[in-house]
Amino acid sequence: MNQTINVIRGQGATNIILVSALDWNYDYLGKGGSSTGGPIARPALLPWRTVSNIGYSFHPYQHGACCGQIGSSSDLSATDPYQSAFCQYPASANPSNSPLPIPAADDGAKTCDSTGYATTQDKKAPPCLWVPQAKNGSSGTTGLCAGDKGSCQGKSQTDCNAVQWSSATAGGWSSYVLPMQQYGPLVATEFGPFDCSSPFTTTFLKWCNQFGVSYTAWALWPQNSGGPGSGACGYPGVIVPPGGSLDASCAFGKCNPSCDDLSGCSQVLTPMGWSGKIIYSDIRAA
Repeated sequence: MNQTINVIRGQGATNIILVSALDWNYDYLGKGGSSTGGPIARPALLPWRTVSNIGYSFHPYQHGACCGQIGSSSDLSATDPYQSAFCQYPASANPSNSPLPIPAADDGAKTCDSTGYATTQDKKAPPCLWVPQAKNGSSGTTGLCAGDKGSCQGKSQTDCNAVQWSSATAGGWSSYVLPMQQYGPLVATEFGPFDCSSPFTTTFLKWCNQFGVSYTAWALWPQNSGGPGSGACGYPGVIVPPGGSLDASCAFGKCNPSCDDLSGCSQVLTPMGWSGKIIYSDIRAA
């Protein structure tokens, strides 16, 4: 990365350069601390710290698909006891086989089909957050400190609420990413759940707003790159294809009418359910 930055700056370019994290752009902390860890633990890995216009990107995905109460046209995922734990405590012992919601052909309701993904890893999870309706899939108890299990598991409501998200020991994004803000701005160039559920997205946007972290609306295109059907929830898409399918009105990202500003985009972009609508509203509010 240092060689690349030197080449770019050596040409006289002053554009913003985004540097990515370890492990598919999730992790700036790494393992091993000051001996083998990432740049949070070893700042000497960042010889370009004095170079201007350097930002740091990351990809916080909820790589879980708990499904649960999500199979509905309304946003039942907001209060689902397993989704509200950010897929850290899935109901099934085998969450990688959890079904994903896809649009039904008739009334717009969602049905569960296809296969899901693995439980969300700690580094990709939110910092500690007490969720009254969250359920531990193994014990069956309700009300838990959700988020990074390495930092949050077993905490009482009082101890969980006492955790400051600004602390590097809060777990999840606050441990693996936030300390990089001392070296430059942070931007989530990809993020989202793989089943359209909303708790993960709501918490992430709250975290972004608290710490001035930027994000891009990933994925702002009317398709699903491997998901179970165009416009379904098998990929963290934000918009529904025009007319319900990827047609000529928005081919190759060129929409008619154009999507060069909010007015034009609002005519062709319909936000995906639940998570997509939350992102759409947050962008409009900004």
